[in-house]
Amino acid sequence: MPVKYDDRRKTFNTTGNFCSWSCMKTYALDKYGCGKGSMITSNMVMMRRRMYEKQALDRVVPAPWRYKLKVFGGDMTIEEFRSNQTVDKNDPKPVNAKIVVDNVIPFVSNTRKMDEIKNSTSNNNSLKLKRTKPLKRNHNNLESALGLIITPKS
Repeated sequence: MPVKYDDRRKTFNTTGNFCSWSCMKTYALDKYGCGKGSMITSNMVMMRRRMYEKQALDRVVPAPWRYKLKVFGGDMTIEEFRSNQTVDKNDPKPVNAKIVVDNVIPFVSNTRKMDEIKNSTSNNNSLKLKRTKPLKRNHNNLESALGLIITPKS
């Protein structure tokens, strides 16, 4: 799926493997919505034109929602699902494409450290927080910051 096109280098940034242009279009619109999904579909049209060297290509019909397949609990077989999709029959011309790797942050589990803390047998009473000087609470308020003098009513 051509996520981005670099006009200066004339390369597509691609991600994923798809069985047809229709599945790619449906996935892009479903995952990224109308904003970014429509940009991806525009990149798909440009990529198809470069791969098959055609100026007037037929429209890419979006595939049905994948949850209509029997595998996902729907009512369509795989043959019915693929019957109306846009598939190019000719051999494609190679296109400059750079594969985009999704940077996934690894999951770090803190359960081992939490179990270590819970099962510790040390005495926690030895540590105490103590303040040697009292806080100046009368000076750190809104009235003193703004220079206001408030006199009580008598």
